[in-house]
Amino acid sequence: MFVAPSMYDAVWRNPFTEKQLMSIEKLGVTVIPPIEHMPTNMKEMAHPSTISSTVKSFYVSKILKNNKVDEV
Repeated sequence: MFVAPSMYDAVWRNPFTEKQLMSIEKLGVTVIPPIEHMPTNMKEMAHPSTISSTVKSFYVSKILKNNKVDEV
C-alpha cells in the first residue's frame, strides 16, 4: 500500500505526524513524501508521475526478487 499525503508544512514537520508515518511504514505502507509549494507553505501531493514511478519501481523490484528466488 502507498500513501501520498498533502498537508501544511507545520503539520508535516510535527512530531505526532512523524510518529504516525513511522507507524504506518512499520506496517509495510510506503509513504511518498509531498513536495513543497512555496507561495502557500503547503506540502503538495507528489506529482502523479513520481507516484507512478515509485509504485512501478516497487513492484518491478518485487518481481525481480521473486524471480531470483525461483531460480535458486
